[in-house]
Amino acid sequence: MAVGPFSLSCFIHTYQAILSRFSAEVTSAKSSFYKKKLEESASDPRKLFSIFSSLFNPPSPPPPSSLTLEDFVTFFEEKVNKFHQSFSPVPAPPSISPHPLATNSLTCFSSLSSDDILQLLESSNPTTCPLDPIPSTLLQSISLDLLPFISSLINSSLSSGCVPHAFQTARVVPILKKPSLDSSDINSYRPVSLISFLSKILERAVYNQLSFFLSQNQLQDINQSGFKPAHSTETALIAVTERLQTARSAKLSSVLILLLVQSLVISRLDYCNSLLAGLPLRAIKTCSERCSPSHLQPSEVHPCHSTAAFPSLASCRCPRQI
Repeated sequence: MAVGPFSLSCFIHTYQAILSRFSAEVTSAKSSFYKKKLEESASDPRKLFSIFSSLFNPPSPPPPSSLTLEDFVTFFEEKVNKFHQSFSPVPAPPSISPHPLATNSLTCFSSLSSDDILQLLESSNPTTCPLDPIPSTLLQSISLDLLPFISSLINSSLSSGCVPHAFQTARVVPILKKPSLDSSDINSYRPVSLISFLSKILERAVYNQLSFFLSQNQLQDINQSGFKPAHSTETALIAVTERLQTARSAKLSSVLILLLVQSLVISRLDYCNSLLAGLPLRAIKTCSERCSPSHLQPSEVHPCHSTAAFPSLASCRCPRQI
């Protein structure tokens, strides 16, 4: 069908008008999005800094790499094996008798109310993993409709001490340790395992109860700064600086020893249970005392782009991005 010059000119003007309106809508949506994020983070300087940093210094895409899936599999398998070999066999947890003054112990987790689980859903960062069936933001928006099912799932896991098999599946991705590192050097990468949104909700429910119990019974190390409310690396540095200045004022000598701990984490149950056994008053009952061996199976790992399934890594958990 022939199109006259006048009709073609109308089409062009219509297209330009639609394009201009689309650009204005995108700009308005971006402004509303960041305005809402800034308002929600007004009382959290760390989140504000992160938002401004992402706006003024957006991450550049990594350059193409010639590394293959097999390269990553071989590298991480060898790294894990070397790390395993560096540990001596872990002895069985010693039997520790309860202290006469020990009146409280954590033998099981408490079920949560629907309001508690809803609060966890709405307050969690809506990060979406490829294993999630729907985006986390959409799940949060319909959480009221799904609340009875999610509550039943979370509380069943808490009461039985079993993690659902689907929650034990992770997607492992190799990422650069620093953007400035050479992307062609395999030593520049570290594995990060991504888990589903509901799996993080279950983790948060367990963490809240553990943290509350340890804090209430004063079982946490007073010098601990990581994974502790109102504490961070800044508080650790302030505490060390204060002690050094106090020693200097008292004309005492000070020695500072810094230890570099490897970032690869091993979740060997016997090792973790031996750590739990060392808690004062035998406060927390270990998993192996309450659960059958089928409940202690390691997580599955699934491949994704620029990575692979690590069969040997299934026996240890990788650092996760949350």
